[in-house]
Amino acid sequence: MEFFRSASLKFFLPVLLVAIVLGLAPVAGAEDEDKPTASVSVDILNQYISRGVAYSEDSAVFQPSMTFGYKGFSLNMWGNFDTDDEVYADGDPNWNETDLTLTYTRELFANFNATFGAVYYAYENADDSVELIFGGAYAFPWLTVGLTAYWEVTHYPGWWIVLDLSRTWDVFCDAKLTTGMSFGYMILNDEDNTLNEQGAEGDYSELHSSQVYASLAIPFAKYFTISPKVALHFPLTDNAADRIEAVSVDEKEVHVVGGINIGMSF
Repeated sequence: MEFFRSASLKFFLPVLLVAIVLGLAPVAGAEDEDKPTASVSVDILNQYISRGVAYSEDSAVFQPSMTFGYKGFSLNMWGNFDTDDEVYADGDPNWNETDLTLTYTRELFANFNATFGAVYYAYENADDSVELIFGGAYAFPWLTVGLTAYWEVTHYPGWWIVLDLSRTWDVFCDAKLTTGMSFGYMILNDEDNTLNEQGAEGDYSELHSSQVYASLAIPFAKYFTISPKVALHFPLTDNAADRIEAVSVDEKEVHVVGGINIGMSF
């Protein structure tokens, strides 16, 4: 799908989807205080890690994100720019992934939110992919527990199911510290899936990878935040370790990711 990778479409699609979302959402009355929201941010990190696997090595990655929200609907556009892409660009700077995510979140009862939606992945040198999203999160006074399932419905059949435990702390000068840990279970229903290409055969169903993470959001100038962040990614089983090491660009199973997020919301 080369057309989906063209620069013009990558920027046109988010605008089109925003129009659709806002068109489908209920019209707010004069008494309704709900208003559209928008935010933009960029992560500047030492490595791109997704589901335990490293997709970059010895380079900085820039990951811009843009989100529009209205009455429970959320549209996000996210991308990955590698300053030294050894995989697809022979060491040249390269934009190699663009994701579009549309979700709807609703509070079903006190402190419990349910979410469903879809994400479209446009890759530089692989088949594009679509996942459906189903999830829920309950906010306890001391902890938020979330469970989210991603169901791949196109080229890479399977599931990615994530349990996330997190808490946000008020610290100083309106800054907020978020700490957490997540556990991912992976199910692959196709022996040609990426994680099976390094000599492994058959389906794969395994407790796959986990991460421990922390970020400190420091607000400034009313609309802006700057957030130092760090995360440790590691496999949960020996089988998962072998597969992560085989597929990762750096051929490692454990990864430490650090960097900073700069964001603006209004």
